[in-house]
Amino acid sequence: MTTQTAESLRDEEDLWPLIDAKVNHVMLAVGDTLIAILTKPGLAGVLEAKYREGEALHKRDWLSWTTQDKFSDESADEIHDFVLYQAMKLVWLDATNGVLAPLPGQETNKLGGMIFG
Repeated sequence: MTTQTAESLRDEEDLWPLIDAKVNHVMLAVGDTLIAILTKPGLAGVLEAKYREGEALHKRDWLSWTTQDKFSDESADEIHDFVLYQAMKLVWLDATNGVLAPLPGQETNKLGGMIFG
């Protein structure tokens, strides 16, 4: 097995197996991660800034949605992004810290971590 660095991962053809191996770990920690994000000081300012950015970009198009399902769909899309970014962060941390990241074809446990022999 080879120790991967963030820079060496740039040359890998497909990083999805590395990210996929971290998704279960992210799912188990999602509650704690959300609480950590939502309890940081300045949340109101962050939310207002994001709202105003969306206002400028999308011109209040949410007011023209014809079903409440659109809100659920948009939220789901953002949650998917959240999970992907958290999984990518774990791959990046492994590479940055010199931890052996699971490479395509290597066996992983149910939490997405490597099984060391």
